Amino acid sequence: MTDLSLRGLTWHPYSRAEPTVLDLDLEIPAGQRVLLAGASGSGKSTVLRALAGLLDEESGELTGSAPGPARPGERGLLLQNPVDALVAATVGREAAFGPENAALPREEIQARATAALDAALVDLESGRAPLDASGGQQQRLALAGSLALHPSALLLDEPTSMLDEVTAAAVRESILAAAAGRSLVVAEHRLAPWLDHVDRLVILDAQARIIADGPPHETAAGMTSSPTPSTRTAPAEPSGAVRAALRGIDAERGGRKVLEDLDLELHGGRLSVITGPSGSGKTTLLRTLLGLTAPSAGSVERPAPEQIAFVPQNPEHSFVAGSVREEVLAPPGHATSSSPISSWNERA
Repeated sequence: MTDLSLRGLTWHPYSRAEPTVLDLDLEIPAGQRVLLAGASGSGKSTVLRALAGLLDEESGELTGSAPGPARPGERGLLLQNPVDALVAATVGREAAFGPENAALPREEIQARATAALDAALVDLESGRAPLDASGGQQQRLALAGSLALHPSALLLDEPTSMLDEVTAAAVRESILAAAAGRSLVVAEHRLAPWLDHVDRLVILDAQARIIADGPPHETAAGMTSSPTPSTRTAPAEPSGAVRAALRGIDAERGGRKVLEDLDLELHGGRLSVITGPSGSGKTTLLRTLLGLTAPSAGSVERPAPEQIAFVPQNPEHSFVAGSVREEVLAPPGHATSSSPISSWNERA
């Protein structure tokens, strides 16, 4: 194991007016477990990339010291969007990709891939296509890809953000077990589940300025927001007519039936929550409602496309413009070929 160190680090992407990270000093002794927190945009992901040695001087200006890894795979980085880390056509090849590129013997490649898939709780057939899996399953598969290279440090960017609570707890347990004897840095918004398992909590402000750094529970308690949230609730809306419905739906994804004889009615004025474990069919249900997945049986009732507002699991899949202003002003039916729903259909 080696120490992780950033000294006087400033990172200024050419695409931004101001640095993302400004004069950051961060020392993490070998074997320490660190929880990295801060508001969205505070630089957590950039700090993880810096620790992994992945800041590219062709895309930004880098000053200060950020020693990189001594060997490929020494620092395993799990990105917030797991699709960015998936490169192979099957689950088995995905887990084996790193060891294969390290030119390890065939027997060791197989042993590492199998052990990594087990450690990350990947419950998918080895021949299944990763892009056919759910977001949560993809996240665990990306973790397996990192573990297969036997990293001395794990750098994880919101590793449970796409998982239901039960699966998140299981994956968190597998991460902590895999981190034994390794350094661990986890960037998270949901802090409470990690506080008992880390040595240190570091909280970042804008441009990755450290505003708190210390024992996890004490540091978290000291940063608790003082305003009390409002407890008022909106007046109940009367349930209206059925606005969308699935009736007797069977649907497949990746050649596997994930919805069977499903009935669902969505009424006007009513908030409905669809929940379930990773891989239970939530995304397929939404795709069927939107008309992106054709059911093999049953019927779908839905409003006109311009009456549907849709936000996908990966928000960048809904972007159609080149600036924030243009994005906000883009009409719902803007450029059908690049509309949010069409984009999701192409990438999902």
